[in-house]
Amino acid sequence: MADNTTNAVAQGSGPGGRAMSQDVTVMDLWLVIRSYRRFAATMIVLSIAMGVALAVVLPPVHNYTTAIEIGKQIQNDEILPIEAPTTVSDKLVTGYIPLITNQFVQQNPDGPKEYAIEVSGSENSQIVKLLSEAPADQSALISDLHNQVVQTLVEDHNRSVDEVRANAKIALAEAEQKLGEMVAQQRALTGHLSSISDTLVSLDDYAAELKDRVANAEGEIEALQARGGNSSDRSTQILMLSNQIGVWRTVLVNIENQDKVSIFVIRADAQVKLENNAQEQKTAQNEIEYRLTNLENIQAT
Repeated sequence: MADNTTNAVAQGSGPGGRAMSQDVTVMDLWLVIRSYRRFAATMIVLSIAMGVALAVVLPPVHNYTTAIEIGKQIQNDEILPIEAPTTVSDKLVTGYIPLITNQFVQQNPDGPKEYAIEVSGSENSQIVKLLSEAPADQSALISDLHNQVVQTLVEDHNRSVDEVRANAKIALAEAEQKLGEMVAQQRALTGHLSSISDTLVSLDDYAAELKDRVANAEGEIEALQARGGNSSDRSTQILMLSNQIGVWRTVLVNIENQDKVSIFVIRADAQVKLENNAQEQKTAQNEIEYRLTNLENIQAT
């Protein structure tokens, strides 16, 4: 029986038995573990004992998180950070945190000699997080340290927010000034159109008066001609009245064909400007509302 086992092993280790040597079953693993069961049990017990010892000796570690909402504004119905969160994160990692932690260690000599603060943030979020791991007995120190970092960031970053707010106020003031100019222009155009209407009424009145004069002069000429006879005085009167009628008719023609036409052109141009002014006022008012909304939606860090 022993000889058969030896031959099988020999065949499996040869070139023809390569596939047999690579087949390892669950039973084979079980036999190996069973053969070394004392060693395996000893290692398991030692691992558990070491884990319990470390849990007893080492203090529990807690995670501390502080969230910072970056100052933002709304433009074209889109929420935009005043400063990109990635830029804020870089400032924290390379500037604020190293400087403040060094000062904090000097201010608290009884605490740890160093502190680790990780920064988490993304381009698609206005939230930047400060992450720390420390034992529970350091919670007050970690909280104080995070607060100092946040306070420094807020004071610095809100200066950028104030600058954006100041620019928004300037843009709003410019929009309001533009609307004021449009309103003043509207009043001027309205007054101009009223003056044109008065001028047209005056021209109509003057034309009516001239027509009456012409009619009266023609009546006088007919009356003089009806007297008959050859009188030099009557002829002179008729000639003078005829000349005056010619002057009045020339004035009437000028009123209808030149004066009124020119005034109509001026009135049409003023009317177009007035209509355009109304549209420009709507645009200016919309811009003011837009600027007001932007200003109201600027939020500090």
